[in-house]
Parts: sequence; C-alpha cells; structure tokens
Amino acid sequence: MKEGEDYIITGDPQGNGQDDWVVVLSDPFDRLVGRYRNIEITNKGTEVSYKFERLFCPEECVIEGREDELSSRLSDILVNILREHHDKKANIYYNMETKERIDYE
Repeated sequence: MKEGEDYIITGDPQGNGQDDWVVVLSDPFDRLVGRYRNIEITNKGTEVSYKFERLFCPEECVIEGREDELSSRLSDILVNILREHHDKKANIYYNMETKERIDYE
C-alpha cells in the first residue's frame, strides 16, 4: 500500500480538528470515503482491529459480494498508515485496560 496511489488521507470535513482524518480509496474501490473508528492494536502489536465508517460510496463503486476484499484492503491501508506514523513518532498510544498513555521507547 502506498499513500497517494492506493489511498489518500485528507481532513475529515465533519471533524473537529487536525487530528480528524478520512481515507479516500483508489481502484478497485475508487472514491470510497470513510473513517476508521475504535482502532486497537492487540496481541503485542501483531494484530489490529477497527470499525470502518463509510461516509461516501459512489454508485459505480461495487462493494456487494466483495466485502472480504474490501476488509483486507482497509486493513492493509490502516496498517500502512499506523506504521508510517509510528516511524514518525506521530501516533499516540493508550493502554486499553488502564487508559494510560504509552510512551515510545
């Protein structure tokens, strides 16, 4: 996955600040727009879970019957985004049990 080719990140028009963002997918789900919610990194950083909220889906973007493909693509995109932002030390992590912030090592 590559930002700018497979997807773009842009500000969330319904968001409250610069930390609110959405993704716009490219082919085969061209112009599908949505936001990731409830992102959790689990199993010592080896798994990610999330909810994806679709905000816009053009008529020509066919999802029915391709849900598994879309889910896989969304997961790959999110992992790429998280990895890139982690490398830049731009992510903020919290322990889901204690709600304490986890600092970079």
